Amino acid sequence: MNYLITGYSGFVAKNLIKDLRKNNNLIVISRKKIFEKGLTVINLDLSKKSLSKKIIIKKKIDYVI
Repeated sequence: MNYLITGYSGFVAKNLIKDLRKNNNLIVISRKKIFEKGLTVINLDLSKKSLSKKIIIKKKIDYVI
């Protein structure tokens, strides 16, 4: 399964990532620059009204959390 998880540094996301990363492909969105092995990280602030950066994801996403 492919998961897109927002709020990487939050409590819920961190615990989900621990459980899901074993058998799934994870793509995470974070405001902070994160470099973690085994994760695809998109550095993006979703609270900004005008997003100048386009998100291009080449994998099919099964779940968004």
